[in-house]
Amino acid sequence: MIVNSILDKSIYFSFDQSGYHRHAKKFAPITSESLSGKRFLVTGGTSGIGESIVKNLLCFGAEALFTGRTLKSKTYENQFVALDLCCHDKVIEFAQKSETFDGIVLNAGGMPTEYSEHHGYEAQFASQVLGHFILLRKLMELGKLNRGAQVVWMSSGGMYMVKYNHSLITNASEKYDKVGFYANAKRAQIILNDYLHQTYHSKSDICFSVMHPGWVDTSGVRDAIPGFFNFTKNRLRTPDQGGDTAVWLLSHGKNPSGKFWFDRKIQKKVVFPWTKNSVLEREQLIELCENYYHSICQN
Repeated sequence: MIVNSILDKSIYFSFDQSGYHRHAKKFAPITSESLSGKRFLVTGGTSGIGESIVKNLLCFGAEALFTGRTLKSKTYENQFVALDLCCHDKVIEFAQKSETFDGIVLNAGGMPTEYSEHHGYEAQFASQVLGHFILLRKLMELGKLNRGAQVVWMSSGGMYMVKYNHSLITNASEKYDKVGFYANAKRAQIILNDYLHQTYHSKSDICFSVMHPGWVDTSGVRDAIPGFFNFTKNRLRTPDQGGDTAVWLLSHGKNPSGKFWFDRKIQKKVVFPWTKNSVLEREQLIELCENYYHSICQN
């Protein structure tokens, strides 16, 4: 126990593949009975962790629809719907046309090399934060998330080093650092998950979770942060290992809502005091997202 605690605090031997193998010794198997016949949605399911989640859901007998900008493999093409989360009017249209779901994994991500804006917001914030928030809010508003549904945000361990910074979401080209802006978006997702849990869980019994997958070998990591990949490539997790907690959360009907997860265990959302946002900063983000959502719906 003491050794495991030390290894987990090292980060390097926790977020890597060796950490997964240690943690997985306590994992109970996921069964088809808990997923068979249910319908799920996975954003960013064309590669990496998202594709792994789709594959495993289908293997367990679930229906799994996934979205992405372009289809990269024809293996699951019947389950694919083209959707760019930066195109917010298309996100609304998708939600209006979709069927109901028993769960959703908000997984789509990425680190654009160049700064750009969509609808007046930095691209990562526009897609990973606003796009996901709009999709989720519209599905709930239309009653297309079944009672007791599981919502899972795919955050990142990188958010541990930052607090949400409002100044990075618009007119911020001079400050652009793709890794830092990515971490900012992932911290914003945790704040929004807390808000959704507090506002909707008791009314709908929907479970709102957020997680991080550890360090995973994906094409996104190889292309976006090659220095990190080269340093850690022999220790990176497989996409299946990174996506395990998401599939496990979807398979469990009664997870505690509003929690942050890593390798099937609840984790702290804030480790360093300087990364804790004030109530005002959190409310500012929530108000922005709600106001923007309502403005998009009126168009």
